[in-house]
Amino acid sequence: MARKVLLFVFMLAAVFAFAACGGGETIQEREVAPEEIYVEITAEATLTANMPSFTIHTNLPSHTSLMLTLTGEDGFSGQSNITIFRGTGSSNMFGSIDNPRHGSHTLTVSMSMARFPAESVQALIGEQGEYMHGDLVNVSQFGEHTISVDFEFYFD
Repeated sequence: MARKVLLFVFMLAAVFAFAACGGGETIQEREVAPEEIYVEITAEATLTANMPSFTIHTNLPSHTSLMLTLTGEDGFSGQSNITIFRGTGSSNMFGSIDNPRHGSHTLTVSMSMARFPAESVQALIGEQGEYMHGDLVNVSQFGEHTISVDFEFYFD
């Protein structure tokens, strides 16, 4: 009797496994065309001991890598790479105790296709970013879609 129950459970598991495979169809075969993304990005600054850090909010997919470049009117320049997760990414602090940030600064948020985005990101934005559109998207002479946007900040 126990053998019959075990055989029944095994057969039932095999039927469910076959049904879950969709008759041999792979996930790639069932993919639908990606939707276009109208890219939106905002930036918030947090100041700790006159050293700013930034939080970026965007509709770009999780695992998107962005470069943040902060330049100051005093000649300061610093960079931080961030990775977006669920629409948000945060930078390291810019400056130091010996070099606090004061005055006008420009934060440039950019994404270059040359940075080889994760496959999961490429699947949503396209191999050359072709599914990204909007005022923040630039198209190179080679057809690559890149992102660049400037934000102005003033630190007392």
